[in-house]
Amino acid sequence: MIQNYFVLNRFVIEASAIIYNSLVTEVFSQDKNKLVIALQKSEVEFFIELCVTPGQSFINLRTNYSRAKKNTINFFKEAVGQKLNFISIAEDDRIIKIELSDSNIYFTIRGKHTNVFFIRFYNIESFKTEDEKII
Repeated sequence: MIQNYFVLNRFVIEASAIIYNSLVTEVFSQDKNKLVIALQKSEVEFFIELCVTPGQSFINLRTNYSRAKKNTINFFKEAVGQKLNFISIAEDDRIIKIELSDSNIYFTIRGKHTNVFFIRFYNIESFKTEDEKII
C-alpha cells in the first residue's frame, strides 16, 4: 500500500532513471484492478504494476512478470510501441504522469475513484469504467 505522497515521489525519482527511454511493449490486465505496463530497454524488460483497489492502491516496478496465457485483456493499444520519455508526480498531489512519445498515462489515487487514464490528443480512455463527470 504505497499511497503516501512522499513515498510515491521517491518512487518516481528512482524509477525514472531506470525506465527512461524504454519502449512500451504491452499494456494488459490479468487481475481485477491491476494494470501492467510492460517496457523494454535494450534487452532488459521492466513492468510497471498499477493497482487501483480503493484503500490498497499502489505502483510497483518489477523486473519480471509472468503473463497468463488465458484470462488477460489488453488496454491502451495506442500506447504500444511508444517510447517512455518521462515519469513525474504532480506537486502536492497523488497523480503520476507517464509521458510517452505522443500520449500520456495518468495514475490517479483518489479514494474510490482511483484509476488509470490514457490520453492521446483529445481521446481519453480509462482502465476502470468511470462516470463522465469524474473524467
